[in-house]
Amino acid sequence: MAFIFQKIIDSILFTLYPNACCVCNKTLYSHKDYLCIPCENSLPYTNHQLESENEVKQVFRGRIQVEFAGAMLMFTKKGVAQKILHEIKYNGRKDMGLYFGKLLGEWLKPVHETQHFDLIIPLPIHKKKQLNRGYNQSELLATEISKILQIPIYHSLVVKHTHTQSQTKKSRINRWKNVESVFLLQNSEKLQDKHILIIDDTITTGATLESIMQEIRVKSPSSKISVATLASSVSF
Repeated sequence: MAFIFQKIIDSILFTLYPNACCVCNKTLYSHKDYLCIPCENSLPYTNHQLESENEVKQVFRGRIQVEFAGAMLMFTKKGVAQKILHEIKYNGRKDMGLYFGKLLGEWLKPVHETQHFDLIIPLPIHKKKQLNRGYNQSELLATEISKILQIPIYHSLVVKHTHTQSQTKKSRINRWKNVESVFLLQNSEKLQDKHILIIDDTITTGATLESIMQEIRVKSPSSKISVATLASSVSF
């Protein structure tokens, strides 16, 4: 009975508020969907979770030690991943952040089986930016990853104490300068001898992620660090 009632509610919601694919804008058949079947089938998945070496991990080679680094989707200009990220970050689609967090969590399962992460740290954003946006997109992703991998999130151990400009239109060198020493690790004893999984929405040069990893490495040298992002636009 409850199932039938829920189906009726879903049908009414869909009639009153038809849902559209977040990529191509076509009408969807369910109020709970986010992508139409063609767009879902065209998601540009990587195989980073199955590869010991990949282009994301190579970003950090010779700069900082990482156990695993990878992205679930490949980012291309005007591509599917870009549209998804835009909806999550700039159009208030918290629901999509949670949805793709579930996909990222499932994608990370084989990595967790071999790497054995102890905890998750979502990449923090400055409180001013979080107030304007209403949420931190990396925390949305991390919330669902935590449920699927069954490991805790540490929300406030690392804070971004400097409000930086957007990295989007900056050159590679200016990206590094923009995020140098902007993170602060508190209560570092909680990370001792732990394997930390840092979650972010996307990686380009790795400047922001390396900045937070350097702060953790200095104050908690016994920790192991891994990185996973929803998308990657890494290029060499």
